[in-house]
Amino acid sequence: MEILRFTLAGPVLAVRPFCPNAVYWDVYFATTKAIVDAFTEAGYPVPEQHWSIRGVSELPR
Repeated sequence: MEILRFTLAGPVLAVRPFCPNAVYWDVYFATTKAIVDAFTEAGYPVPEQHWSIRGVSELPR
């Protein structure tokens, strides 16, 4: 596992388990589930992005 980059929502991780091609998708989904389960159990919150949109009620003349 390595950190690819940091964002406002948190770090983006790269997880690349090695496996035979025949079981790639099984390993892919099992790995994703294991990460979600471990982070949830550890109490890490799900990252959320919050947007603030500000508008102008009138355009200047």
